[in-house]
Amino acid sequence: MDRALTEQIVKKQITKKDIFIQCGIVFLTVLVLLILCVTGLVFVMLPLVAVLVVAAAILFLRRNVEYEYNLLEHDLTVDCIRNRSSRRLVVWSDVKTFDVFGPVSHPMFPEWEKRVQAVHNVCAEKNAPDAWFAVFPDQKGGGKNLLIFQPNERMLAALKKQVLPSVVLKEERNGSR
Repeated sequence: MDRALTEQIVKKQITKKDIFIQCGIVFLTVLVLLILCVTGLVFVMLPLVAVLVVAAAILFLRRNVEYEYNLLEHDLTVDCIRNRSSRRLVVWSDVKTFDVFGPVSHPMFPEWEKRVQAVHNVCAEKNAPDAWFAVFPDQKGGGKNLLIFQPNERMLAALKKQVLPSVVLKEERNGSR
């Protein structure tokens, strides 16, 4: 059986908050190591030092985030990939169950944003100008989810083929689309 698969990876931009957290991790690690060296406990606490350095490295590297969008026929999954090693499912939805699908720049977006239980922003940057949104029912029946993401042209074309035409909002940026 030949099933259509469309994939896209979006790398999350490093923000000032990420840089601040990484600097904090490095600062605290160096501070603890200096305290242990000055007090002469560095050799006594060698296992603690090793655990501290490994934990700091893991926390530092986990700030490297990518999102992978997969559309297999009408199933859309979004995974969060940290440091290209660990993967976690963020959201799964059948695109045929979308209540609404359109660009974030659409005037109806703020109204839909108020109606949802959970928001999943999986864009490269927080307020991406080319972001799209989809509202769909929660798999557990607990309300509605809002997915904000950045599909490229290929992913967008594949989504528009699968989503019911009645739920697609037209883009209203400078009369395009």
